Formats: sequence, C-alpha cells, structure tokens
Amino acid sequence: MRIILVVIEEGRFAGPHRQAITLLEKLKFSNTSRYILLLPTSADEHLLEIVRDNDIEYRQVDLSTLSFAPRNLWHFFSSFFPSVRNLVGVYLGCNASVVLVFGGVWMVRSIIACMATKTPFVIRLNDTSQPFFFRMLLYFFTTFASGIIFNSRRTFSYYRDYVNVSHRLSSVLLPSCVDSSRFFPAYSRGLSTSHESRESFCRSRPLLLLSVGSIVPTKGFDRLVKICSLYARHDFPIVLTIAGPIRSNYKSYRDSLESMAVASSYFSLKLVHDSNDIASLYQSHDIYVCSSYHESSPNSVWEAMSCGLPVVSSDVGDVHDVIRRAGCGFCIDSVDFDGSFMSILDRVFPLGPGHLKLYGKQASDWVLTNNSPDAIARRFDSFLSKRI
Repeated sequence: MRIILVVIEEGRFAGPHRQAITLLEKLKFSNTSRYILLLPTSADEHLLEIVRDNDIEYRQVDLSTLSFAPRNLWHFFSSFFPSVRNLVGVYLGCNASVVLVFGGVWMVRSIIACMATKTPFVIRLNDTSQPFFFRMLLYFFTTFASGIIFNSRRTFSYYRDYVNVSHRLSSVLLPSCVDSSRFFPAYSRGLSTSHESRESFCRSRPLLLLSVGSIVPTKGFDRLVKICSLYARHDFPIVLTIAGPIRSNYKSYRDSLESMAVASSYFSLKLVHDSNDIASLYQSHDIYVCSSYHESSPNSVWEAMSCGLPVVSSDVGDVHDVIRRAGCGFCIDSVDFDGSFMSILDRVFPLGPGHLKLYGKQASDWVLTNNSPDAIARRFDSFLSKRI
C-alpha cells in the first residue's frame, strides 16, 4: 500500500490543519493509500486532541520554529539543517511514496528533505501574498515537484508566472472543503421566515456580525471595527464578534481594536480568543463578515456559509464569484471599502431577519453542493496517486 505523508510545519492550530483533518477523515478509508499526517513536536495539545478524536494516523518530528528577524539569524541557520535531517529520517522511516506539502511554499525544509531523499512531492498553494523571494523559490522548487494543487482561481492567477512549467508540471484546482455534519445550518435563533421591517428587527435585538481569523492586521479587523462603531446608532445597534487566536507580537493590535470600540454607545465588540466549538459561534450570528486584505480560499467563509450565514466579504480568493453565483450575500468594493460596507449595512437592515435567512439557505446549499469533503477527497487521492 502506498504511503502518503501530509506535512504541516506549523504547530498552532489554524486553517490548513482544519482542512487537512477534514480531508484525512475521508482519505483514511482509502483502499489504495495509507495517509499519515506529519506535525512538529511543538504542535499544541488542542490540535493533537482534534487529530486523535478523528482517529487520524499521525507522526511528529522535531522542527525548530523559524524566525527571519535579523536578530534571530544565527538561530535560523543553526536549526534549519538539523530540522531537514529530522524530516529526512521520517521520510525514509515511513518509506513515503509521495509527500503532500500542505502549508505552501514557505515550508522550505519539507521540500528540501523531499529533494534530498528523491521522494516525489506535491505543493499545495493556499495564499495570495508572499514576498518576492518566496515566489522565486517556488519557481525553483517546481522544477523538482511532481505536482501543484491550487486552492482557488485567485491563487492560480497570483502564482501563474512563478510556476516552472518547462517539464509539464501537473496541476489541479481543488477548493477548500467543509464538513457539513459539523458545520450545519441552525435556524433556531428566533428568526421569522417572513419579511420584517427595520424597526421590528432592531427592537428585538441588534444585528449580530461575526468574523473569524487570527487577530492580525492583514485580516482588516481594524477597518471593520471602525466602520461598525461609526455606523451604529440607537435604532441601528450592532454587535461584532471577532473570534481567533492572538499572537504575542500583535497584542497591541488587539488593544487598538478594543479602544476603537469604546467610542460608540450603540456598538459592542466581543473578542473570543479560544473557542473549541466554532460551529456554535457561526450558528448564533446573523451575518459573517470577511474584511481580509489577502486570502486564497478563506475557510471561515465556507464554514459560515455551511452554517447558513449570509456573507459580506472583501474581494479575496474566489469569494466574490461564489457570492454572485450563489446569491448568498454582498461584495465589498475593494477600492472604497468604507463607503461600500456602509452602503451594504444600509441594504441589510431593511431586509429583516427573514430575508437574511433566505440568503443563508442559499449559502448552505452552495457549500453542500460544491465543497463536499467526499468529492474533494476523492480528487485529492486520484491526483496524488498519479504523482507516484
């Protein structure tokens, strides 16, 4: 039986881990391949608990955390090659048939270990913002790669000029998938299916907005908080919940978000740093908002849609195309984010909760049809098997 290693060098639970776990839940039943998730020894206990709960086979390897800061260059060089050596040992010990580099081109150590052991490898690209140096590295690495998996059309367009296709490199577009058995619609929020006026909606409770992601500047949470705090008023109250981990070097960013929210009497900001049941958060809100500057295929958007939430999103990944085709939300103009988002709020409130629920049903139906883990897992298995 073929051994396929799925490698993620990041130890903190994030979007790539959630995607890998969702896929491996299906791929572990493959009759032709044995899938093993490879994680660093620094992986947090929450991540390992999820992996064990889903009965996914995994290994751990000693990988030092890399930092490109000038003051840490000595640590970078002194730990880089020992980490590569450790990866080489795991690849040879597992007798891997192919390695899926799941976290993108910045996982340089995993790719070099594949080249050193002459193990076929496939790179999954899931971003639309990388320094020029890494994009040039991608051009070099694809000379040796067996295939490329693009997470969205936007990612393909972004990397198109940096993929070396001189040796007829195989590529495929495989979008993110969502486990609908976990992220399912919940219409038990006291919402009527009939059209309601703005007054009746606001008299019952404020509009509940949700955004999920690491609390870092590239997520655009500051502009989201600013607009909501300016727009909210006595007949138009807003509660915004931002759920996601806070990195130690961005605590000042979190503090700035909290200080911006204090200025408004009709706007409330909730920061949720540790939520083990993210699905219940989606199910208890009215609209999901994605304000990111850069995303390839934002997992949180698809999860929110699967839970029956309408989406308001900046122009990232393939979200705008999905919103227009599914009729499940509103697109924010990237040129005039502030003005566009305010005009969307003007359109949302007269709709009433019943109409929002209709948008949410269309969102859920779209994900169920187009982001099924079973279908995407089969395509992953087929593509990887042909790279051996």
